[in-house]
Amino acid sequence: GLSTLLVTGTLTWDDCAGEKGAWTTMTWFAILVSMSAMLNKRGIVSWLANTISGAITGAGLSAVPAFFLLLGIYTFSHYGFASQVAHLSALYVPFIAMMVKTGTPPTVAVFALAFASNLFGSLTPYASAQAPVFYGGGFVTLKDWYKLGLIFMLFNLVVWIGVGSLWWKVLGFY
Repeated sequence: GLSTLLVTGTLTWDDCAGEKGAWTTMTWFAILVSMSAMLNKRGIVSWLANTISGAITGAGLSAVPAFFLLLGIYTFSHYGFASQVAHLSALYVPFIAMMVKTGTPPTVAVFALAFASNLFGSLTPYASAQAPVFYGGGFVTLKDWYKLGLIFMLFNLVVWIGVGSLWWKVLGFY
């Protein structure tokens, strides 16, 4: 797309170079995605999953508290990831395994993590591919973004867990 615009003269390189906000967004996004990939490559993610699962099992938590603990860890660990894709690639399968290992029904584990993965798109200014673009518009300060992102996440979790758990019971997921 960009190449076509440059070749046809619709945009000039000066037009592109003048978009400092876009270059800043792209640079930070590349850095954060690379950091996420490196955490996975270096085995930090596997180590973390084994450590958490072992601690939960060792503490003797039953299925329900273990489920909520793992869902919370999965959701709020997104602060350390640059995108939903990076987060899912690194943590989705290990967390399903941990949830099932601690007594969560597999269908509930899969759906709960899938829903949480969609909800954390507004958690931080780098939480999803769209977030940096919205943040770059300058309508929300960094402090407000983090504060509102946390409020929205907590609200969404209450709604999804409250209403969703009842609906999943009706559907026979547990």
